[in-house]
Amino acid sequence: PKITAVRGSTIAFEEPQTFSYQDIYVIIGDFNSYSTSWDYKDTNKDGNLVEGWGEAGHLDLIHEAKLPPSFNSCRWKKGYNPDLAFTSDRITCPSKKLVLEPIPY
Repeated sequence: PKITAVRGSTIAFEEPQTFSYQDIYVIIGDFNSYSTSWDYKDTNKDGNLVEGWGEAGHLDLIHEAKLPPSFNSCRWKKGYNPDLAFTSDRITCPSKKLVLEPIPY
């Protein structure tokens, strides 16, 4: 499979143009978006865009609500899981996400 990393930023989500949906992919990154699908209280515009992009590309979100947070916000005094992992639907079953050490901010 091909592995693509997506770096988060403060700009709005834009669909990556660097790969073909015919290939098998593992896509990881901070998409700077909020969604109840990855345990945020609300879903924002970028969260909807990321979810729609994943569905259109036959990509599955690899997420387990019971995982520890990968990011601890000092500002909001809460842990989050903004670091997302998507896989091509052909390799979703054997794929798992593992959180080792949260990023303290």
